[in-house]
Amino acid sequence: MKFSRKQILIFSCVVCLGAVALVLTMGRLSRADSGDNITGFAWANAPQTTGGQKLGIGWISFNCNDSQLPTPRCSGSNNYGVNIESDGNLIGYAYYDINDPNTGASEVGWIDFDPSLAGRPGAPNRTARVDLEGTASSYGCASVGCVYGWARAIGYGGGWDVWIKLRKDPADSGANYGVYIGADDGEFHGWAWGGEVMGWI
Repeated sequence: MKFSRKQILIFSCVVCLGAVALVLTMGRLSRADSGDNITGFAWANAPQTTGGQKLGIGWISFNCNDSQLPTPRCSGSNNYGVNIESDGNLIGYAYYDINDPNTGASEVGWIDFDPSLAGRPGAPNRTARVDLEGTASSYGCASVGCVYGWARAIGYGGGWDVWIKLRKDPADSGANYGVYIGADDGEFHGWAWGGEVMGWI
């Protein structure tokens, strides 16, 4: 499928407006603090219907103990979080809850940051990881804080699973993209790709 320059420009404008809305409404992005879970939220393309298929999921929560979530927090099945281990591996689950624009029904799901790699759609052959030593150049990383590998979104009812690529692999064609942790603010920046269902995160 080829896109015209006009379609690319419109998509870019929508992405920029979404990023501005994210900063203005949340006040705080996903953040990695030493010795603590990742907290905050990320934004995936707004739920929309294209060609009869729902695309995008909206807000993704990285920690059930975030003060912006309703109480009670971290109880029962709502106990979740994503951590950066001392070796740089990301583990745990993020959570999303959306209202299906087609049916109005609530749909929930998880994003697994340490999934089995069976069935992944390409390189790299590794789960989500943060480069803590500046040694991951073979994964397209140029500095400490680079995030690479795969995460997997899992639909609650088992209806769909989506692979999320956290950084463009050097062997891939197309524009560069990727997630990194800012050295000056400890926040996650950049983009991950969740395919046509989740889009850009």
